[in-house]
Amino acid sequence: DLANLSLRYAYCNDTSHLQLKNSCPDKVIGFNHLDKELQFATAVAMFGLKLKQSEYIKQASWADIQSIAAASYDPASFLQTEFLQLIEKSKKIYREKRKKRKNNE
Repeated sequence: DLANLSLRYAYCNDTSHLQLKNSCPDKVIGFNHLDKELQFATAVAMFGLKLKQSEYIKQASWADIQSIAAASYDPASFLQTEFLQLIEKSKKIYREKRKKRKNNE
């Protein structure tokens, strides 16, 4: 197994605890071999993280997100087409931060 997950939880006002266990098999699939829907969902998640300026997506650029979305989108889907346009608009609004030069004068 790649990982074993265990979640212990309880409902509100309940003293008994429940446990959910799951194992993740070591069956890794390359990103390009995933269903297109999952690839597109990845672009949507990355978009949200990028908007929040999350520390978990510092290395990804708007172009990376746009590339993943464009490679996996369905042209028949109005919402996916709108999402691609949103990425383009976001690239203009949220420009990459440039490193400031210190003025040594």
